[in-house]
Amino acid sequence: GPIYYRNSFESRSTTFSMNGATTTKVLPIDPCFYKPRGISRTGVSSVRVNIVNDPEHSRNGVYSAKISGSAISVSAAKFYYKIAETKIRVKPNMQIRFWKFPVDEVGKYTFVDLHFKSGRVLSDLLGDTNLNGTKMHPDITSGNIGQWSNYIYQIGEDELIGDEITGI
Repeated sequence: GPIYYRNSFESRSTTFSMNGATTTKVLPIDPCFYKPRGISRTGVSSVRVNIVNDPEHSRNGVYSAKISGSAISVSAAKFYYKIAETKIRVKPNMQIRFWKFPVDEVGKYTFVDLHFKSGRVLSDLLGDTNLNGTKMHPDITSGNIGQWSNYIYQIGEDELIGDEITGI
């Protein structure tokens, strides 16, 4: 089926002419971040979300999104960050797919989540498990440190059909 949003965070060096001058710049190929912003933060400091040139931690290519910070709470540390605003209508049989590479134990709590126009958040909906039966929620660990894991979640069913994905 069609791909409604794709992002490998890749950039490439390109030479172009503008206003009579030739310039070489590194520019994004994919949408990368579109109107990014922190949504909420509890019990964390020094939080950073960047697109980095790090082939060792990139699934394909040389760029990846890197989330880092320090937990300053022993009871709860959470950070929600919107990498992109979107306007994608949910259709039957749609899926969200992503790869994750935790570099430490805390990285196992990281997920890609979706916000909907209706105010719902995918990870808070009951029964949202991936095709391997893993619940998608930042309170539950998944994946193995130092290994890539593929996550596929069915979103094009039941009450989400016709809703609109407004943020990733």
